[in-house]
Amino acid sequence: CCGSGETPESVAGQREKLAWTQRMIPLGLGAKIAYREGKSAGYTNYLPIEVAPAPVEGTNALFIMCIMIPEEYRGQGIARALVGAVAEQAAASGLGGVATIGTGGHMPASVYEHLGFQTVDRHEDRRLMWKSLDDTPSPSLMKTTIEPTVAPDAVHIDHVFCSFCNCGG
Repeated sequence: CCGSGETPESVAGQREKLAWTQRMIPLGLGAKIAYREGKSAGYTNYLPIEVAPAPVEGTNALFIMCIMIPEEYRGQGIARALVGAVAEQAAASGLGGVATIGTGGHMPASVYEHLGFQTVDRHEDRRLMWKSLDDTPSPSLMKTTIEPTVAPDAVHIDHVFCSFCNCGG
């Protein structure tokens, strides 16, 4: 989904992604790929929210980690089809909804809102988006109780996470 090229760093990154993928498959990692005229037109991956590598707390839902649509296929309903397929998967599994994080960048919250998601929690420009399928309570962003030590001339980071596609910090 993310990253490509032939540099040693990217090859190492691809190996790490493969190892992560192999660890996550038994935990419920799933993916959907959209095709147009025999070519990949988009991709999404998801996990049960209970094991999603993102700063979220919730149960009984799928968490979309990434939606990647090549530029030439944007605006053609690919995101709607992919999200719809994940929602169908959640419903078929008896789950109560689909969550993701919308940002100001890669997949803006406005795109998810257009696809029927609602903002249920937020931290700075990051929004936890929720598409309810039943009366399951919506998830929330994890709250930290860590009090960082602030030092002069230092960078302060309150949290970082990465699931290879849904990066934030």
